[in-house]
Amino acid sequence: MLVVLHGRVLSDETKKKISSSNKGHKWSDEHRIKYNKTLDKLAAENNGKKCRPETSEKISKSLIGNTRGFTKGFTPWHKGLKCPQLSGENNPNYGKHLSEEVRHKISETLKGTHLSEETKKKLGDNNRGRHWWTNGIENKFTYECPGIGFRKGKIHFKNK
Repeated sequence: MLVVLHGRVLSDETKKKISSSNKGHKWSDEHRIKYNKTLDKLAAENNGKKCRPETSEKISKSLIGNTRGFTKGFTPWHKGLKCPQLSGENNPNYGKHLSEEVRHKISETLKGTHLSEETKKKLGDNNRGRHWWTNGIENKFTYECPGIGFRKGKIHFKNK
């Protein structure tokens, strides 16, 4: 649950109470749509507004050393690493060689129909100008906003 306190300082005890009351709380679809509308409204109100130089400097200082996003020079932790459980001798296919027959079968199954340049151009032209839109519940890929409560972007849902 979102609580706006407008600069009030909370004691650690109060923070713990709020935290424990919000744990396991699931938003309903209606509440999620309403919340997204509020975010859109706030974004529209602040769009194009400039903050004071002091505020800008504070934000700049607070972001120093922030590596939560992909910034220039940022290297993901898993880059260059291999799965140790299946590398080298631990891999079930380690040291095995495929026969010509099996290699031919694999080759045939991987051969598929390739799209002509004309078809690729048609597909590109068809999707040009379309964007992903979400309301927090569903995603839509359209030219214009599908309705109230939708904003640009796409949410990736976990498969059940």
